Order: sequence, then C-alpha cells, then structure tokens
Amino acid sequence: MAPGSGTLPTHASRIFSVKFHPANANVLISGGWDRTLKIYDVRQSKVVASIFGPQLNGDSLDVFDDMIVTGSNRNKDVMQIFSLSKH
Repeated sequence: MAPGSGTLPTHASRIFSVKFHPANANVLISGGWDRTLKIYDVRQSKVVASIFGPQLNGDSLDVFDDMIVTGSNRNKDVMQIFSLSKH
C-alpha cells in the first residue's frame, strides 16, 4: 500500500472466495483467478502475505487453525493445503 493512498493491493483478476479466519477476525484471506491467495490484517489495512498457486473458480477456500485449504479448477494439484503461519 502506498503511503497515504488508503487503498489495498488488489487481485489481478476476478476474486471468487473471501474468508475471515474463524479464530482471528482480524485476518482475512481472498483468492481467485490470478492464482494468488492474499492474506490481509485488517488492523494494518494491508496485505501481510501472498501465496502463489491455487486458481480458485468458486467458493473453494477454507481456513482452520493454521491451515488454508483450497480447491483449484485445473487437472493437477486440485486440492492444496497451505500453512498460514509460514507466510
């Protein structure tokens, strides 16, 4: 985020799923066609991490404890699990 801009970095394409962390309402995760998960901390008003890989094409994102689970619309690695704490 540019200083004073008041805007969050955006996805490069359509967003299909957004989830708040069930145990931490300050953490928000979004994903879509651009093969990127963005992890936001709403207290900081910025993306705190990005994970490249899953291409979401529907509501195929979930969060549980330290795990982010995704479903992609491709032939390989359809289901993926990522660690929230390692990003």
